[in-house]
Amino acid sequence: MDGNANAFRGVVPLKELCQQRLAKNYTNIRYLGATPQFLVAEALSRCTAEQLEMIEELNPHIMDDNESLWMQLYARKYGDPSFAAAAYPGGMISWRERYREMRLDDEVRVHGIRERARNKMKEAERERNTRKIKIADIKKVGGIVKARTKASTSTKGMSLVQKARMETRAHMQRMGSIPRQAVPANRASQHKPTGILLPQ
Repeated sequence: MDGNANAFRGVVPLKELCQQRLAKNYTNIRYLGATPQFLVAEALSRCTAEQLEMIEELNPHIMDDNESLWMQLYARKYGDPSFAAAAYPGGMISWRERYREMRLDDEVRVHGIRERARNKMKEAERERNTRKIKIADIKKVGGIVKARTKASTSTKGMSLVQKARMETRAHMQRMGSIPRQAVPANRASQHKPTGILLPQ
C-alpha cells in the first residue's frame, strides 16, 4: 500500500505536464481559445516583447493579466522599473505602454544617429569634390602661365611685327587653320622674272 502511494505521489499531474511542454515550445504559441492567462503564464514569461504583442493581438482576453510580464520585460531591457513607476504616479499608464514609449524613444534616437552619420558622409563627399575642382583649376591656371612664360621667352629679340605674326600663327594652329608661309619681300625680289629688251 505504501509503495502504491509513493508511486502515485511521483506521478506528474497532466496540467503540469502540459504547462512544461508549452513552456518549451513557447515560440509556437498562437491562438489560446478560452484558455485563461494563468495556465500559460510560465510560457508567456519566456516571450520577447514582439512575441507577447503578437499573442495579445490574437488573444485580447489575456492582456489585462500580462502587466507583470510587461514589467519584467521593461526591467530586463531598461533597468529598474521603479524609476518608470515614479515617472507615472498613480499607475496612469500600463507597463505595456511604458515599454512601447521607451522603444519608440530608442527608434527615434537610432534614426537621429543614422541621419547625422548620413549628413556627415554627404558633407565629406562635397568637400572632396570641392578639393578636386580647386586642384583642377590650379593645374589649368598653371598650364596657362607656363604657356605664356614659354611664349614670352621665345619671342625675345623679335620686332613687334614678328611677335604679332608668331602669335597669330600660334592662334591659327590652335584653331586648326595654319596660314601659308609668307614669302619675305627681299626673297620675292630675287625671283622677279628678267625680260630681254629687243631693239625696236
